[in-house]
Amino acid sequence: MNPVLPEVHAHINNVVQDIATNYEVDGIHLDYIRYLPAPTSTSFDRLPHDEISHQMFTAATGLDGSNPANVAAYRNFVEGRITDLVAGIKQTVDTAEVATDRINEFTASVWRDPDILGATLIEGDADGDDDVDGQDFLIWQQSINPVSGATHASAIPEPATWILFVVACLITIGRLRRR
Repeated sequence: MNPVLPEVHAHINNVVQDIATNYEVDGIHLDYIRYLPAPTSTSFDRLPHDEISHQMFTAATGLDGSNPANVAAYRNFVEGRITDLVAGIKQTVDTAEVATDRINEFTASVWRDPDILGATLIEGDADGDDDVDGQDFLIWQQSINPVSGATHASAIPEPATWILFVVACLITIGRLRRR
């Protein structure tokens, strides 16, 4: 799906509205919502190059989206459309909360490139130390501007914790029975 196209925005928002209003879900989570790779000669080919996307870009900027010389501007345009899509989904979720009188969380997992482990240095080396590692992720994570605020996280007990809890309960029950 091309995130530039208005009909894609409408379709995704219609699906989210259907889920958020007709099903008792805890929330909507977007996975693989990401920024595009840094502008390079190879990243130009990863951008949408259909006629409508190019027309929208030309109308917004006066530039030609099919010209590789405009890759940085075109990439920014596509990023803006993805941001608009996420903001629209957030608004859809908020509207569904009011309509259903239920709380629906809205979260997103963001990462520059889903293939970051195979990313070229220019795509992932945020700290300029010639490798792509956790330090790069930390820098990138701190620089993002999330649409809906921080994502939510909660502690999940390890299976070993549950086993220890059950064993402790059994020991306690055994001791109480002996008395």
